[in-house]
Amino acid sequence: MFIDDGIVVFATSYHKNYQHSKTKKPIQRYLPEEVGELLVYYLWLVEPFIRTLQTATRDRVEWSDFIWEPKNEEG
Repeated sequence: MFIDDGIVVFATSYHKNYQHSKTKKPIQRYLPEEVGELLVYYLWLVEPFIRTLQTATRDRVEWSDFIWEPKNEEG
């Protein structure tokens, strides 16, 4: 994820034929300006606040690599 000329961009690589060609195709997904702005505010203000609360209340020190952590499936 990065910002290009004020627009938030997700950059990933994917290729259906990776097994055959061994090459990946870069894919860029541009967020609408309003959505990108909300995401930046979330990562800048909300996420650190949540981590601070979790550290203070649960002694949590490990964090997920995902923006929104998937729920644990307990079975």
